[in-house]
Amino acid sequence: MNRLLFLVVLAIFPCMANASDPTPLIEMFVEWPLLFMSAILCLFAFLKFKNSLISNLALLLFHLLVLEWLTEVDYMTNNGDMIWLSLIINIIGVGLGFYKISRKSSSDNGA
Repeated sequence: MNRLLFLVVLAIFPCMANASDPTPLIEMFVEWPLLFMSAILCLFAFLKFKNSLISNLALLLFHLLVLEWLTEVDYMTNNGDMIWLSLIINIIGVGLGFYKISRKSSSDNGA
């Protein structure tokens, strides 16, 4: 059963069979999940969910750690576009979270 699953995975993702180039693995397991999480948390901040700023700041910390790691292994010089895009989306989410907090505190002070 495990061999069959392995063959199915290799048939679906043929680029993964080339072990000398880890780019498809980084794209599938790092870039796409970061982009998805950044978009979801930015949407949460836009829709004004509670504690969205904390989630965005935690993802921003993770972004910085991944960015530092991928820069060390010299991945960002050629293929880092998706990481930069997800970082920009995450920074927008953090900005929306801070804006929500500042707007809430200014309305509390004015009332």
